[in-house]
Amino acid sequence: MEKKIYDLLEKMYIDLNGKMEKMYVDLSDRMNGIEFDLGSVKHSIVNLDSKVNNLDEKVNSLDNKVNNLENKVNNIEYSLIRIENKLEENHKALYDGYKLNYEKKEFLQNKVDNLEDKVEDHEIRIGTLEAAGR
Repeated sequence: MEKKIYDLLEKMYIDLNGKMEKMYVDLSDRMNGIEFDLGSVKHSIVNLDSKVNNLDEKVNSLDNKVNNLENKVNNIEYSLIRIENKLEENHKALYDGYKLNYEKKEFLQNKVDNLEDKVEDHEIRIGTLEAAGR
């Protein structure tokens, strides 16, 4: 009976050993697949990191361009304000000049009207004197 127990234990050992060996092969295959997948993931992470760095560079470049545009807009606004102020001064000067010209024209028009009245009066007197002298 001891021999039967021994044979049974030996058979169990052989079966168990075969199953363990099969499990080891299966686990090795799975581990190789996982290692391959990890290598692929690492490669993808490296690619993503490179793309993120490129995006960072592009964002920095865009930030610089936006800052340059803001500076240009500020310069344009400053120039526009200067031009508006100068136009306002010129407008006031032009209006003052127009007003002076208008007043001078009115003054001269009144003088001309007075002179026309005097000439007309003188023509009447000359005509009267000529008529009386004939």
